[in-house]
Amino acid sequence: MEEKRRPLLLIFLVALIFGAVLGALGAYGVYVPILLHEHEVPLTIIGFWIYITELVGVAISPFLVFVVFYLVGRKINLKANLSRSILSLIVGGFVGNFIGFISVTLIMNPDRPELLTGAVFTGLNPHGSFLQIFFVAFTALAIAHLRKRE
Repeated sequence: MEEKRRPLLLIFLVALIFGAVLGALGAYGVYVPILLHEHEVPLTIIGFWIYITELVGVAISPFLVFVVFYLVGRKINLKANLSRSILSLIVGGFVGNFIGFISVTLIMNPDRPELLTGAVFTGLNPHGSFLQIFFVAFTALAIAHLRKRE
């Protein structure tokens, strides 16, 4: 029984970590330009910050997410654990995205609690990094499973 749960826990934890990182990166992409603009930083610097944030996001997902989940997928029997793998992936990515977005919002704006309502809504929004993690990760798991069967 323990051997069955270990890969599912690994899927959940990896999805949670990537969800938190991408959720935090999304929050930084929202709040840092606002803070830079409030401190009268030139628009070219703000645009550069947004570009760097997007570039890091693309490096993490799809590339890094795909590689990590491909390696994880080589260790599991996806056919026997399909529904539990999907559930672990969905819950881990969703919760991680929420935690990442909320934590950065609280860190970046501790004196503005009114932003927390918008951050909760954005963190619970299933569009964006959560869906990106899910589709890339599931594709990697499926490809690893098919390659393992060859």
